[in-house]
Amino acid sequence: MPVVPFALSSRAGVDPKDVQHWTAVLLAINGAALVAVSPIAGWVTDYIGSRRTPLVASLLALMGASMMLCFGRSVGIYVVGRLLLGISGAVIWTVGLALVVDSVPKAEVGKYLGYVFMSINMAVLVAPLVGGRYMLQLDTMLSFTCRSGS
Repeated sequence: MPVVPFALSSRAGVDPKDVQHWTAVLLAINGAALVAVSPIAGWVTDYIGSRRTPLVASLLALMGASMMLCFGRSVGIYVVGRLLLGISGAVIWTVGLALVVDSVPKAEVGKYLGYVFMSINMAVLVAPLVGGRYMLQLDTMLSFTCRSGS
């Protein structure tokens, strides 16, 4: 997310005085999609009984959303990209945590979920530093490309 304000002004042509507004809108869209889709994703994955199909589909959607954010040149593309990012993130979170719970013995679930959330907290601390460094030395596109796995 630290790259988004710079990408909005340099790539999408957003006026510098409107960058903060659009950054907040994009964050809100992502959060709303996560909140709205997470319960649905949990129900669907339990209903169909497969964890693989929703996980792979959402990883592909995440890659597509990252590409939209990487190559987008308008605010509309950024809005759709962040919406798709939130939807795919909700499915990945839900299915990923369900996979952890399904894969480890019941007595070990807390320990392994602790490892998951410890890793996430480390990523939250380190990712902005790495992303900012990439952006300063290279380009905003590298941050999006690294996320998509391309």
